[in-house]
This record gives sequence, C-alpha cells and structure tokens, in this order.
Amino acid sequence: MSGHNTSSRDSQQSALSSKRNREQRSPQADSEAKKTRTPCSEMAQVTQKSLDDLYERIMMGVNTAMRTELASFATKVEINQLVEKVEALAKENTGLRAEIADLRKENAGLRNAVDDLEVKFRSRRLVVRGLDTSKEADAKTAVERFFADLLGTPAISVGINQVFAGASPRPTLLIELASDRDVFRVLAGSGKLRGSGVSVTRDLPPETRKRANRMLRLRWEVRRLCPQAKVVLRTDRLWVNNRRFSWLGDSLVCEGASGVDALFEATGVDFAGAIRDIVSFKRPPDAV
Repeated sequence: MSGHNTSSRDSQQSALSSKRNREQRSPQADSEAKKTRTPCSEMAQVTQKSLDDLYERIMMGVNTAMRTELASFATKVEINQLVEKVEALAKENTGLRAEIADLRKENAGLRNAVDDLEVKFRSRRLVVRGLDTSKEADAKTAVERFFADLLGTPAISVGINQVFAGASPRPTLLIELASDRDVFRVLAGSGKLRGSGVSVTRDLPPETRKRANRMLRLRWEVRRLCPQAKVVLRTDRLWVNNRRFSWLGDSLVCEGASGVDALFEATGVDFAGAIRDIVSFKRPPDAV
C-alpha cells in the first residue's frame, strides 16, 4: 500500500511541474517553437485557401483565352450572309457559263459564214501536190500537159489563168482556172491519180479544209456501216438520206440539233464513237 501511494504522489508532482513550466514559457520560446514547425504542418493549414485561389486564377485565364478565340469565329448571321453570297455567285456563274456557250456557238457560226465566203472566192482554185515540173519550160506548161493527160483531151480544153509554185516538202502548185466547169472536170478525173503520188484538191481555207477532212472520214464510216444509205459530200457538208450534216466547232449538227442523234435516226446506227474518234484525230504536221 505504501509503495502504491508513493508512485501516485510522484505522478501528480510531475504533472504539476509540467504545467508550471508551460505557464512560465516566454513569448520568445513560443516564437522559436513556431519556427521549428515542419513544412507539412504549414501546408495542412494553407492548402484549401491556396487551391481555391489557384483555381479561380486558372478559370479566369481559361475564360479570357476562350473569349479571345471565340471572337474569331463567325456568328450564325455571318455564316448565313456568306451562304447567300456563295449561292449568288454560283447562280451568276451558271448564267455566265450559258452565255459563254451561246457566244461560242455564235462565234463558230460566224466563222463558218466567213469561211463560206472565202470558199466562194477560191472556188476556181485547185492545189496540185507532187507534180514534177522540172521537165517543162515553166510551171504553167507542165500543168497544161498534166491536165491533158489526166482528162485525155488537148491541153487547150482547160483554161488556166495563173499558176503559183508554193514552198512545201512536196512540190505544190496553186492553180487558178478560168471557169467552175473546168474545176469540176479536173476534180472528176482526179480519182485516176490514186497511188501516183500526185493529188488534186480544192483550195480551201484551213478551217474549211479541217471540216472537209472530217466529213471525208465520216462519209467513209457511213458507207462502211450503212452501204444502202444515200450519201453525198459537198466540200465540208454531208447529206445522208436527204438530211444535211455540218460541223459547228467540234460538234456535228443537223439543222441546229445534235448531229449524232440525227444520224442515228437517219441510219439506225450509233456513230457516237466514230465521231469522237474523228474529232480527236490529230493529223501529222507534215501530212498533206
């Protein structure tokens, strides 16, 4: 019993001593104690407030950045205005395309009309290629003899007004005859020249000659696929079963309508592929 009481008194005295020490501690000692606090204890006290402040600053920065970026985006009204402008431009472009197509057709028609006038002006002229004139005194004498042999008649039967020698890889002569009748006679006999190296053709403007060559190929195709069809070629125009076909630029036309459709109606054969091949054909530069 005496031992137990002694131990209890010692504990009470130690507690009283500690309390007195705390009460007697100076402010300086408290300050020193605060300095000895650990960083973890400080973070435990300020973390919540600091995070709230940091969050607010971040959100303010994000909002500012978003307002800056969104300011560059078009509004719904501006987008609608842009759509209206694009639709107006598309409509205007469609109209311009139609107008350009009409102008191209008109221009091709005018070019054909001018070529027709030039064809009439050149109607009595022929081009002879491949004829050797070196054995005669002059070109006119050589042409007179050539026509006499070709037609089997005296040379004086064909009236020759002028003969011009042209520069070409092959000997070329431009001949002006006295009458249309003489032109038809010579052209009619020119079929005998096949394989001789000599050719006789009308003197045609370049575009008319291009159309005439295309019609020659088309006539050959029609005769090959439709041997019973009535086919007549006159310069750069072709008649098939009494329907007239001509070229308007790169398009075959018949009385202002599609020549491809009209040719199918006239023959029952689709020549669309043949016509595409004719139009895309490129004549060699040195070909006659």
